[in-house]
Amino acid sequence: MQLNGQGEQNRLSKPLFDTKLFTGHIEAYVAMYQRAQSGLARETIVVPDQG
Repeated sequence: MQLNGQGEQNRLSKPLFDTKLFTGHIEAYVAMYQRAQSGLARETIVVPDQG
């Protein structure tokens, strides 16, 4: 199977492959879950752009 270079281009430019941003979102979900388990009120959580 041969790729035409599109995959490499996408890897460098598409949000799907932005691991820093993905990690930030996972950390936000963990924080939300921990707040809920602790009985704390909801709060806005902002994930900054890591770009």
